[in-house]
Amino acid sequence: MEPAILLRGIERLLVVGSATLTIYLGFRLFVIGATAGKSVEAKTAFGRVVVGGTAPGLVFMTWGCSVLIYALLHGGAEVGTKTLKPAETQGEYQILKGLAR
Repeated sequence: MEPAILLRGIERLLVVGSATLTIYLGFRLFVIGATAGKSVEAKTAFGRVVVGGTAPGLVFMTWGCSVLIYALLHGGAEVGTKTLKPAETQGEYQILKGLAR
């Protein structure tokens, strides 16, 4: 098996695994917010944001779901070779020859 294909498979497993972990952590945050009624507050120069109850967990789960769906629908990069035409090879050779001077 080619190393590029093996590495691509490992990358896909890592993306799916981390998205699944994000969904699980979002669910746990959702449960904590629903039962304890906790809230998160952030103050900036532009204003104040208060997120309470179940909202942080839902945002976390939504982000994980969107990453997972995108990773499963879009295969990503393809491994392959490109055959250069003689004109392209000659142009690249001329560029490299000019840099060597």
